[in-house]
Amino acid sequence: MRRPVSHATAGLEGIAGGARQEGRNPLRIARAVTYTLLAAAVARFWIAPLGSSFWRDETGTFWTIKDGLLPMFARLQEWPSITATYGLVCSAAYTLGGAHEYVMRLPSVIAIALASLLLYQLAKRLLGAASALPAVAVFICSGTVAFAACDARPYALLLLAVIGSTLALVHWLDAGFPGNAMAYVVTAALTPYVHYLAWPVLAVHAVYALARLREGGPVRLKRLAIAAMGIAVLVAPLGPVLRSLFKNRALMSFAPAPSLSSLANILTPPVLLCGAALGLLVAWVVCGHLAATASKLPVSSAVLLVALATMPVFLFFAFSTLTSTSIFVSRYMIESQVALALLAGWAIGRLQPVAARFVVVASVIVCSLGAFGSVRHLWPVHGGEDWRGAMAAVRRIAGNSRMPVVVRSGFVESSKLKVYVASELPSYLMAPLALYPAAGDVHQIPYRMDERARLYLESSVVPFLARADRFLLVVSGDANQPYDAWISGRLPGYSSRHVGDFAGVDVILYQSDRPR
Repeated sequence: MRRPVSHATAGLEGIAGGARQEGRNPLRIARAVTYTLLAAAVARFWIAPLGSSFWRDETGTFWTIKDGLLPMFARLQEWPSITATYGLVCSAAYTLGGAHEYVMRLPSVIAIALASLLLYQLAKRLLGAASALPAVAVFICSGTVAFAACDARPYALLLLAVIGSTLALVHWLDAGFPGNAMAYVVTAALTPYVHYLAWPVLAVHAVYALARLREGGPVRLKRLAIAAMGIAVLVAPLGPVLRSLFKNRALMSFAPAPSLSSLANILTPPVLLCGAALGLLVAWVVCGHLAATASKLPVSSAVLLVALATMPVFLFFAFSTLTSTSIFVSRYMIESQVALALLAGWAIGRLQPVAARFVVVASVIVCSLGAFGSVRHLWPVHGGEDWRGAMAAVRRIAGNSRMPVVVRSGFVESSKLKVYVASELPSYLMAPLALYPAAGDVHQIPYRMDERARLYLESSVVPFLARADRFLLVVSGDANQPYDAWISGRLPGYSSRHVGDFAGVDVILYQSDRPR
């Protein structure tokens, strides 16, 4: 029989219920704001740049795959700017959808979406449900990941392979099922097929497996050895490719020698730290107090996260510092962002009250949108180079004439050529013009303005330009190469003007001051 409730009791219960409801309001508001901002980040980083012009490296992808599979494999031998695996993915997209920027970027968007879902599962498995959403939010809003998400390059697919193989390994070491072992072997072997510099991931997995072995579990050393041999067999066909890459490693070196500050920026991303610090301050003001729940990570999980966060970075830093080949480029070490997101998610997931977690996540998203979201442009140009607009301007000015159009190759490979002769230049140096054709009479010039470039300009380019009333100069990439100033000094009878703003691509029109 139900106990009668007095008016006084009912009043007290109503007050208590109102207090509980009021206590839930900050959580409800913080959750709604965070999900809205996360959706905005996805739209900004994944969707908004889809239709923008390719930047230089993306045009290299198009140049590789544009004429079918057999030419693609031949071009990969000449210039392995992408892997055959990624080339097959892009070739399929191109065949189905045509030569559109959004078509060739869609595989990366799909890959990063799947990678985010798998990261959510990995975070739940390793760190607990409270850390899953923060980890995914930090991952999506990492600058390197946000760029890869809408890039016609293999890095989003690499993240999918890294996260998928790591999750398969965790499942296998937890349960010992043969199906998980097969899934791990296949996905782990796929990783270097997606990107040739992804080998540190396999070393990280080996370190984690040994740590789990010490903790005990259903998978013993013999089964680990069998899995390692299976991976070795699957990746063995890459041997000749890797030997060729190592032999020609100078072609991959375009970054400056790394510094301790660049190392720190990758291991402790400033935008993430600033966003988290600001979020903690706002959470303290909004929630009135902050606390952290005690949560000790298993040793093996800590080993996995620390190794994945640091091993690729330190290996590339050491190689770039100790040799003449600098490959210390954030996208080459993009797998470390997975571990940094998981570590950040674990730290945020410990915060109390729960509303504080959402406030910190929202702050990280806001700071990332401000730093990486190109907030001044409704439809941002991915990669910061508008080759499409630049070549449209060239076609508009040159029309059907034979106007000289001097194009500086944005690829550093041009500076590594032993001989710079116009008739012998590889066609990949003008990859942007494969998708965005120019007009007039096109002449290539080297990436760097060095003595060899001066000799080439003096013998092959300047005499031709001096006979023209008008000509165009198109330059992109490193702004420290003074082609504009050099040509102006070498041809004093010409005035110049910038044709328009094409992000990182400058189009300069020269006109003779001689009376016609």
